Amino acid sequence: MSSLAESTAREQVRHRINTLSLSSTVSVNGAAVQDPGEVLHALDDLHWELGHHSHPTKKISVFISDQSGSLVLTLARDSEYPQEYWVFLPKLDYL
Repeated sequence: MSSLAESTAREQVRHRINTLSLSSTVSVNGAAVQDPGEVLHALDDLHWELGHHSHPTKKISVFISDQSGSLVLTLARDSEYPQEYWVFLPKLDYL
């Protein structure tokens, strides 16, 4: 996958997250989240990190929707740094 395509996808997701309303509906692994703002705030800090020979672990499905559309992401906790998560666009399998 080219770094240009990955960068473009990253920017599109970041823009989409930044334009979501606080009245968005969020579900994690199919369960509705009581405080969608908390998830949106965490995703707002999305940024690229250099690889460090780790790998993603158990996948977490996140579905976000508001009046302007929806966003589906797959998150996976990093195998070496549990405070870090890998973020994937399911259609593209990267981000």
